[in-house]
Amino acid sequence: MARLQNEDINRVRQSADISEVISQYIPIEKKGRNFVAICPFHDDNNPSLTISPDKQIYKCFVCGAGGNVFTFVQNYNKVSFIEAVDTVAKSVNIDLNINTTQVNYNISDSQKEYFKITEDATNFLNFQLTNTSNQVLIDYLDKRKLTAKEIDYFNVGYEEDHSLVNFLKRKGYKDSDLVDINLVHDTDYGFRSVFNNRLVFPIHDRYQNVVGYSGRILFDDKDSAKYVNSNENVIYTKGDVLYNFHRAKDDAKREGESFLVEGVMDCIAFYQADVYNSVATLGTALTVNQASQIRTLAPKVVIAFDGDNAGKMATVKAIDVLLDHNLKIEVLVSFKNLDPDDFLKKYGKEEFNNKLKIRLSWMDFLIQYFNEKYNLDNFEERKEFTVTLAKFKSKIKDNFDQEYFLNKIAKITNFTASQISQLIPETKNIVSQPKLVKRRNRSLRNRVEYNIIGQMLTGKEAAFYIRDNLGYLTEDSLNRLYSLLIDYYFHNDEIVIADVISKINQEDEELSPLFLEIINSDNVIKEYDKEIIDENIGLIEVKLIERNIKDLRSKNTIDDSEKALQAKKIAELNLRKSEILEK
Repeated sequence: MARLQNEDINRVRQSADISEVISQYIPIEKKGRNFVAICPFHDDNNPSLTISPDKQIYKCFVCGAGGNVFTFVQNYNKVSFIEAVDTVAKSVNIDLNINTTQVNYNISDSQKEYFKITEDATNFLNFQLTNTSNQVLIDYLDKRKLTAKEIDYFNVGYEEDHSLVNFLKRKGYKDSDLVDINLVHDTDYGFRSVFNNRLVFPIHDRYQNVVGYSGRILFDDKDSAKYVNSNENVIYTKGDVLYNFHRAKDDAKREGESFLVEGVMDCIAFYQADVYNSVATLGTALTVNQASQIRTLAPKVVIAFDGDNAGKMATVKAIDVLLDHNLKIEVLVSFKNLDPDDFLKKYGKEEFNNKLKIRLSWMDFLIQYFNEKYNLDNFEERKEFTVTLAKFKSKIKDNFDQEYFLNKIAKITNFTASQISQLIPETKNIVSQPKLVKRRNRSLRNRVEYNIIGQMLTGKEAAFYIRDNLGYLTEDSLNRLYSLLIDYYFHNDEIVIADVISKINQEDEELSPLFLEIINSDNVIKEYDKEIIDENIGLIEVKLIERNIKDLRSKNTIDDSEKALQAKKIAELNLRKSEILEK
């Protein structure tokens, strides 16, 4: 797995102001020295997220979410730590020269085997297509205007006469693995390929692993589906994947927007029109996970679904999901009820690119769409139209945009803003009231060790004094945090909390909630006082002695000499305990 140097991580972190970065994702409001915001990590109605520019950290005091700028981007975008660092780096024009598509998540040995299978399958199918002498297939490619350029770029393949099954078996792969990833069916006639006699388009996850396929039949047949997509399986979850994401990523960031389309051929049409920032849902309803990935591409998304009624309905549902991700949303409405692929073939590249400039805001699209569904001359339908649209108001975070939207509705319905407000159902947040963060039920020893960590944060002198006089802590997670802080001070003279969080995220991410609890607690001592440190060290030593005495007493021995030695050790430990407590 790729790894960044701490120096690079800190350089990016120090170049990026956390409040500016977070404001690119959610609206924030100045409050004293800090900023506050509606927390995006739980169902929040009142601003519970506090952002500290001084400390360069954020913290939600309701759900407990917190960290530095990288933590926010990582959790908001649901990406790896390195991907979050890369995203922040690009926002401040720092090139870390890493390929985040190669930054893979932790995968099991079985998943690695599955990905080897899909890689071999993809290469084989692509070879079959590029070396075909099948005139029917060649004619089809010509008809669809799929040239060698598109075939190579999208790794398009073709399977004929179940050749893939035989190839993979010769490679030594197990039948059960091929079934697990939905490449073959186990039938009464033996193992048969899922994509036989179809043009095959590999589906990649954002790490460039092939996780599935979309197979297109060459001739429309009422007895066969036009497209067959991989079923969900051990490596493929439809709602987690956007087709063409890994290719569109850099261009979307450069252009500041992405295009959201329905199918494989739509993405290819955009590519043929020299537009390289499109991703596809592959015909499924847009999911929350897919919307999160779209947000990582660019701050704006342009929906370019089919212009038929089904496409418009899908657009409405997509808008509803995307609004929760602080995206600027526009809708293409200029393809004359054709999908992008058909429009390109009929009107050509120049006209296609001209039409890409004709867009509606999501508000105007919804008003136009529902205006066609209701008879606004009828009072009851006009009310229903208003209620349907007004439901989207709660999704709008900006007060100006909310007022603009309501005024648009008022203008078309002739209702007043007051009347419209009465029609908006009250959202009584009973079920989803956020619970306060559960605090750790800390023992005396833990409270003392929390104080030790708090005192280490006052500076290098305190940290090394504790190291020299204590050695280690008793609880595993606290001891790991203690060791990490000692290591931090070996490389830094002064502590920067935001940089410590980066180090934790890079080296031992499980410690992040513990560290945030300590730095945000008002009950943890955070001052350098040797007398208090010595007292805390003494209390920890007492607890260690008590643990050792308990362990000794639990040992059953019948040997008199061992019993005498055991009693002597316990007496010595009790003496040491008394000396510490008398100090």
